[in-house]
Amino acid sequence: MCSRSSRPAPHRRRCRCRPSASKHWRADRQYLQELERRAGGEEWKQAPEADLFLSERNGGPIKPRGFSLTFERLVARSGVRRITVRLARHTCGTLLAFLKVHPKVAQAILRHSQISMTMDIYTHVVDEDQRAAAARLADLLTGQIPDN
Repeated sequence: MCSRSSRPAPHRRRCRCRPSASKHWRADRQYLQELERRAGGEEWKQAPEADLFLSERNGGPIKPRGFSLTFERLVARSGVRRITVRLARHTCGTLLAFLKVHPKVAQAILRHSQISMTMDIYTHVVDEDQRAAAARLADLLTGQIPDN
């Protein structure tokens, strides 16, 4: 479960993904966590029933700053242009709008407490002309030059 114990219950949400991916990740994570638990010894803070998918090195819930630092390291290691967690989140919302994902689904993914937040930020992002321009650009980049 991905949670922060200091937040109210509605914010403790399970991370949803395809069952096949979840099964694979869970098996890998359980194996790694067992190794971490053994290495941590007395310092290990996660209770067995907590079942955190991601945790701090000592087994505790990830603190926001720890998450940001981990994200920054992963971005640096990947070789992509440096982005912030906030920009990655905004990009996710923009892509959801571009793909015409229902706003209530986007709200749940982005964990906005109010649908008005999702609607205000992302519904204006892409209109049909922008969609058509993006499709033409994709054609051009893949070598399928559109006829005019």
